[in-house]
Amino acid sequence: MKISLQTNYTRPIFSAKKKEIRKADDIQRKATANFPMFSPSYLQEFYCLNGKGQNTPKQVRTIQIAQRIVYKINAGRIVDDESSKKSYFVEPPFIRPLERIKKTKIGNCHEASIVTMATLAANGINDAKRVSLEQKTEYVHKKTNKVIFAKNYDLDHTIVISAMGKENPKEKDMIVLDSWMGFADSISGAKDKYARFIDENKNKSDFNDSFSLFRIDHFEETGEFLDKNDFYIRNRIVFKDEEKLSENEIKELGRCSRMMYPHLCL
Repeated sequence: MKISLQTNYTRPIFSAKKKEIRKADDIQRKATANFPMFSPSYLQEFYCLNGKGQNTPKQVRTIQIAQRIVYKINAGRIVDDESSKKSYFVEPPFIRPLERIKKTKIGNCHEASIVTMATLAANGINDAKRVSLEQKTEYVHKKTNKVIFAKNYDLDHTIVISAMGKENPKEKDMIVLDSWMGFADSISGAKDKYARFIDENKNKSDFNDSFSLFRIDHFEETGEFLDKNDFYIRNRIVFKDEEKLSENEIKELGRCSRMMYPHLCL
């Protein structure tokens, strides 16, 4: 997933009491402490005065610098992928990106999630996975509360979720680790934070066009006409898996991470 300069960053205050969340927060802090990286989105947020005065020479210069960092990060990701494909050896996942991040000290949420995965694995937690955020927009029937049509839109943000080693976990046991934004929280707590990523107007035209086509197909198949006035639009945050890693692959990542970066261990 290519990164952009559209993320509005606000570091939340961490105040969790649950021990698993406290440990997860220690993990994400350990990750950022050992793999410091400069983010072009931070540059956009902190040095562009929230969009004020963007035509001044300093603001234009700042945006140009941020864009060059974006190009370097995206180019690094391409090199990582191509190098892994050409390797004669089976490598643990994320080893090449970790080396790149350590060397260049630049990255965004994609890189931050990789470092978090490695830190979890280095501390013996093998149930984590990377997920991306999506905005799920739905047409919901007002009377039955039934979803009749839905479409997902990428929010360009990658995080890590883990049960922190708990056996037979349920969804309520899963914890979000977001070392780019600097917090760990429950699924529900994290989704509340991410709700601000939702832009109800950004995809409105595309969503309405898609629903219109759906109504035509629905009428042809069932003979039922769907009146938009019978529905309301609902937006919510959902997670999409980035990749599927086996437990053995994560264990191998942990072994290599402990050997190469011993300070990742708590």
